[in-house]
Amino acid sequence: MKKAIKALKKEAEAVEKDILFVKAKLEKRQDKRLVKKLSKLNKELEERRNDIANFEKKLLTLPDKVSIVELLHGKTMSRCDLEKKKLYDLMQFMAYHSRERLVEIFRDSYNDHRDIKKVLDMITRKSGLVKLVGQTLMVMLEWIDNRKHRQAAEDLCRKLNQKGIRMAGALNVKLSFHIARIP
Repeated sequence: MKKAIKALKKEAEAVEKDILFVKAKLEKRQDKRLVKKLSKLNKELEERRNDIANFEKKLLTLPDKVSIVELLHGKTMSRCDLEKKKLYDLMQFMAYHSRERLVEIFRDSYNDHRDIKKVLDMITRKSGLVKLVGQTLMVMLEWIDNRKHRQAAEDLCRKLNQKGIRMAGALNVKLSFHIARIP
């Protein structure tokens, strides 16, 4: 629900920007098509706001956490379900601790302690290119516009590359991280 609300808010912001753009065009010259488009965008924005309000109202009725015992309603958990839950819990545990370890490594690369996790999330969620070159899996992240963030990302990549990380399993390839040199 929280992710849906966040996505709807981003969509609403995009629609608001479109509305401002259309209004600016209308100030320069009147056009029936722009008036129709503005009307359509206003309706769309209102729909998004209503959806956000409905989701937020629904979210208030839901508990923060749901106990597995409540979900089962007194039934016993099958061995298969129990194994799935254990595996899911293990994946969450590994993901959390992997991220925290990455934060520790990144701390030396970025000075502002208030933004470390936010900037690291921005870097790790950046799209890019993955290519296998010989026995090396190259991970090339897209250009980062902010110079300070880009330098921190390059330093993080350098530190990770110094560790000589290899993938476990049948491939057994070395990972190599880089930031694109040109925008």
